[in-house]
Amino acid sequence: MLRFIILLLFSFFIMGNAIAYDKHKINLKKELFFKNRRAKFPLGVNVLLLGPADLIGGSVDYFISPKINVELGIGINNDKAFKMNYYSGLKYHLLGNTFTNTTFYAGGFFKNDFDNSTDKIIQELYLPIGLQKIHKNQFSWNIELAYRYNIENSKSIVWGALKLGYRFKLTKSKLNL
Repeated sequence: MLRFIILLLFSFFIMGNAIAYDKHKINLKKELFFKNRRAKFPLGVNVLLLGPADLIGGSVDYFISPKINVELGIGINNDKAFKMNYYSGLKYHLLGNTFTNTTFYAGGFFKNDFDNSTDKIIQELYLPIGLQKIHKNQFSWNIELAYRYNIENSKSIVWGALKLGYRFKLTKSKLNL
């Protein structure tokens, strides 16, 4: 009988530690989520110089997850006619799931002019690598270096961009943390 009581107490001790560990793990996940500004402020509005917009432009981006960002934008081409263009693409943030608010990323964008006179659907590919910082006050900046490939005339160049933006918090998250 004494062995049974000791075994029962030991099992309660093990179960209590397991439950406490599970609660600690859940609280840690919640804490990391609320420290991660990509998860906390997923929607951004940006103004950019150079980049896929060519000269100057604006964009809207959204973090599907703390690692994956989707971006849509419009801009003005860097030529004498100042033609309008549009672009869309994805960025993958290497340290996205951590609570660090500065991350390196790599991505890919497709760009096209609004008055595309060619039979090609995509006029240009834009492949950036860069650095993003989201501040406590929800302002953000990106700096990137990119490979641009013009499909129409088969020319490629190294390009860059500077992006300044503001991030918005959306409705309460429905994550099961």
